[in-house]
Amino acid sequence: MAKKVGRRKGARTKGYFFRAGRGWFTKENGDFVPLTDENGERFRDKETDERLLREAHARHLLDRQPEPEPGSLKVPESADAQVGAVCAAYLDHMKAQAGKITTHPRGKAKTYVDRGQTLFDFCYGLPGEFFCNGDREKRVLKGDPEPKRIHPGFGHKFSSEVTPADIDTWLKAHTWKPGGWRTRVQAVKRAFNFGVERK
Repeated sequence: MAKKVGRRKGARTKGYFFRAGRGWFTKENGDFVPLTDENGERFRDKETDERLLREAHARHLLDRQPEPEPGSLKVPESADAQVGAVCAAYLDHMKAQAGKITTHPRGKAKTYVDRGQTLFDFCYGLPGEFFCNGDREKRVLKGDPEPKRIHPGFGHKFSSEVTPADIDTWLKAHTWKPGGWRTRVQAVKRAFNFGVERK
């Protein structure tokens, strides 16, 4: 029986992959983009540590900002807002579209819950279980969250102050599975993009 040709099933589900003789890449708009370390050096070894690859991919997602159109208006610094306020506004917007949040949400409701837990963690450094689907009364009933604190949180920072290093610190504070970094970084980016769109 002939050997099957083609990529192994699930080989690119992490968002990055190895190209023999060339190194580690991700793909964007049909182009292969090499993954690099913090100094811009490419990862060429197939046995590169998975943690380094995840961090490199997260940096790539953060740096992938659309080019501003010529003549586009810049948001004045006075419009800068704290991360917690931006995320709260974004989640309020999502909740209005999500409708009723059931025990096992689906569709927009599930997206709201998933992103809400991620952004709550990012802002306050507490596990997603304390998000309580945005219900503050339920959150109070859960008791003192301090024993479960994961990191200090970034909600107090102004949006313009958040750096890729902050994202790296946040991701490293957890034991999330390899494919989980991408969706969590995307949740933060979507909240920030919402803030920019709403000025």
